[in-house]
Amino acid sequence: GDQERGGEVVAGRVHREGQDLGDAERVLGQHAHHEHDGTDDHTGAVATGVVVGAVVLVVSMLTKYPLGVAKVLPFPVHSAGDYLAAALLIAAPFTLNFRDGDSGLSVFYIVAGAAVLAVSLITNYQYSPNRAEAISTRTAAA
Repeated sequence: GDQERGGEVVAGRVHREGQDLGDAERVLGQHAHHEHDGTDDHTGAVATGVVVGAVVLVVSMLTKYPLGVAKVLPFPVHSAGDYLAAALLIAAPFTLNFRDGDSGLSVFYIVAGAAVLAVSLITNYQYSPNRAEAISTRTAAA
């Protein structure tokens, strides 16, 4: 019952699992990159990755969907955070001026932002427990 005809391509659960992996990769990947290169040249870039990843993780934990912890934010509000995170990640190498100095870090940010955007574009943010139950009932009856 995770898919529905007429537009629901990615269910909340799949979206959350993909997002959690992305959050961890952004937070831990940027922190590891900073520690290994031994320089402070990319402090703004690393801080941006840590902050964006942490905020997206907190928003995910507060979202009203199957794997949310506190379930206080509506899923459509969560979507605004996803699109904002994608925009911040894609813009960061250009606005923080680290695209020339570290192309690997720039590619990482752009690919992570594009992945968040891609998942966001195929996610149906109209999730509700009542709707999910109705979809499961219809699917079981068919």
